[in-house]
Amino acid sequence: MSCETPTLSVPRHAESRCDVVTSHPNDTSLAVGEHRGIAVRRAALPAGARTTVISALRPGQAWPVLAVHEGLSPASRRLRYSAPTPRLSPRMVGVLTDLRPGRHEAYAAWRGGRPIGIVRWIRTPELPDAAELALEVVDAEQAQGVGRALGAFAAVQAWRAGVRTMLISVDPDNVRVHRWLAKLRARALPDDADRFALPTQTLFAVSRVIHP
Repeated sequence: MSCETPTLSVPRHAESRCDVVTSHPNDTSLAVGEHRGIAVRRAALPAGARTTVISALRPGQAWPVLAVHEGLSPASRRLRYSAPTPRLSPRMVGVLTDLRPGRHEAYAAWRGGRPIGIVRWIRTPELPDAAELALEVVDAEQAQGVGRALGAFAAVQAWRAGVRTMLISVDPDNVRVHRWLAKLRARALPDDADRFALPTQTLFAVSRVIHP
């Protein structure tokens, strides 16, 4: 999402944060290149930005999750989890790395061989065509388009899996993200003013992807 702040809060199933990229889900040029069985794509970022590659995380792949968490400031972590979270517990790491195609998918943005951000979508059991969108970008790489690229990339993958609505949980103190969602005309859920619904295709319209 266009959260040029570090994070959204923890959704029902795992966690949150956001930013965006892409074109149209039916555009055949959006086909994800395969590299050793893992989806890889070069992300489109502002002029002058360094090359960023987005690739799928594997089930149980914990070190990128831990590395990105280490790159968040205490304030970013609090917004991310709606509580002080100096470190991720083994249980939290287990939840975040319990990836299942079509149900819980995660992608990392890489620069210079290191992970600088992670996005994930988690299908909601009660709404099969909806998924929670969660995203974080290390503080040092924010406001450079990384979050937008991750968010749109995840939206394309989720769309292909049949997800038509993204659900986004936002900490009440995350004013910047609330403003961003208002610009996109995201709809607050009746039972939770800090949880929003956004059509998946809305994320396609605000950016683009460059293919390797």
